[in-house]
Amino acid sequence: MENVPNPGNVLDFGCGEADFLGLLYSNSDIRRIGIDFSHKALETAAKKYPFLELVLGNEEKLSNFENAMDIVVSFGTIEHLDNPKDTFRKLMDSLKSRGFLILSCPSFFNARGIIWMALVKLFNVPMSLSDKHFLSPYEFKNWAEEIKLELLDFKTVNFAPTHEKGFRKDMFKRLTNALNDSGMDRNNVEELIQWVENNSDF
Repeated sequence: MENVPNPGNVLDFGCGEADFLGLLYSNSDIRRIGIDFSHKALETAAKKYPFLELVLGNEEKLSNFENAMDIVVSFGTIEHLDNPKDTFRKLMDSLKSRGFLILSCPSFFNARGIIWMALVKLFNVPMSLSDKHFLSPYEFKNWAEEIKLELLDFKTVNFAPTHEKGFRKDMFKRLTNALNDSGMDRNNVEELIQWVENNSDF
């Protein structure tokens, strides 16, 4: 990444072991800050990347960086939090006026998501114990409009869990466990997965 322009200060919310920040730039004059609630993950991060600023805590710690960051990222974190809308606002507040926020979370506009959401919405089947919210572009668009922010783009970056290599393993485990926990028939899970796989190319 030698020829890539200096991005300025970067904050990763929910950084885990901070591999993204640690590998992002070798340029030592930019601030790279990671926030995570896991003490163990940050201990590992500190050993691997001693040049990073690491902060133990949750979304409340974002107030320490108000209007300070050029780029804020958060990968697969916001859907696990109690109030993702509030966290979205705090992430935005961490940015300088012309900063960039990059968020990722699971998409439900695919075969996996439609199966998942049908079970959640119609039958209250607990498809995930850790995902507290099932977010879509609709929510992000509304949150952005409330704070007069223009969202420029939505992209799908990983098809594996939705209808490629990771689909079978993920859905078989989720469906059998969730239907079992709900006392529902799980005998046709394999048949459903096979039907999706047979039609995924189309």
